[in-house]
Parts: sequence; C-alpha cells; structure tokens
Amino acid sequence: MPIIIIGGVLSGICTATESAVVAVVYSLFLTLFVEKTLRFKELKLIFIQTAKGTATALICIASANVFGYIMAYFKVSSLVQQLLTNMHMAPWQFTLFCIAVFFILGCFMDSTPAIYIFVPIIAPAGLALGMNPVHLGIIICLTLAIGMVTPPYGLCLLLGCQISGIAPQDTFRDVGIMLLAVMTTLLIICMIPDLILWLPRLVVPNAVG
Repeated sequence: MPIIIIGGVLSGICTATESAVVAVVYSLFLTLFVEKTLRFKELKLIFIQTAKGTATALICIASANVFGYIMAYFKVSSLVQQLLTNMHMAPWQFTLFCIAVFFILGCFMDSTPAIYIFVPIIAPAGLALGMNPVHLGIIICLTLAIGMVTPPYGLCLLLGCQISGIAPQDTFRDVGIMLLAVMTTLLIICMIPDLILWLPRLVVPNAVG
C-alpha cells in the first residue's frame, strides 16, 4: 500500500486523491478475498461510517470556501495589498506579518483558497524584499498546515477526533504541546533560511537560487 500511495504520486501516474482511492480498493480486495477478515454484509456499516466522516470533511471545506468567497467579494486581498504598500517593513517584519496573516486565515478557511487569493499579493512583496521564493513558500505552507488542527476550522483535528471517538475539546492540551513544537520549528526556519534551502540548492540549484 505505501508503494501504491507514494509511488503513484511520485511517478506521476495518479494524484494524491486518486492514489488514496486505489489504496482503498486494494485494501478492500485483500480483506474480502485474500485475508477474508471482512464480510460483504459488514460493508453497509462501513459505508455509513465513511459517509459520516466524508460529510464532516465536506461541511468544513464548504464553510471554508464560503469564507474565501466572502473575502474575495469584499476585496480583502486589495486591502492587504494596500497595507503592504503603506507599511515599509524589514524582511523579518514581513516574515512575521506573513505568519500572522496565514495563521489567521488557516483558522477559518481551507489552504487552497487562501493560497489562491493571498499568495499572488504576498509573494511579490516578499521577492521585492529579497526573500527566497522557496523559503517564503515553505513558511506559508507550514503556517497554513497549523490551521488544519486549530479551531474553528481544524479539518484534520475534527476528522481525527471523529475517527478516534474523542471530543475535540479534550485534545486541545495535547495538540497545543505539538503546536508549540511546530511553531518553534517555524520560527527557526524563519531565522535560518539556509537550514531548509541547502537541500533544494543541492538538488535543483538553478530553480532555488
């Protein structure tokens, strides 16, 4: 199964979503016909549980996309662009500004609309300050990833709690400890860009610069 998922994506044969579907079909085949640990009459309950889990994810994504549409409708991106123009920030101040913006966005909307709406505004400003585009992209992606486990959006947190049967509020303490480690990593990445850029520069020096 790891070969199907990772190999399928890295080889370009399928996307991450498509590889997940293939992996599910593969595991279904194994449990039904090879190991025979699953019976056909048990599939109904499995499908119902899967539908509930999918509904939870889709409701979160739909709400986040609506929030993204509202931000686009009220031209919040233009306001951010005007704010960046009026604020003469040093590179380190701009980095902290990016973390703050995308951390707030990640708490309320999905990462895809957040990237589509705000990265075209943030990226040129960062490049004008001399930031490496790969460094800036990693900071943005890591910050948005934090939003996947922080309420009220917290899609991964909600799904994990649903699968494990744990109430979300009971996980805040443990999640907070892990988020502290992630935030520390993020700050180290911000302060020491070469810590993460040395490998891309070694592999694709012309693309990273």
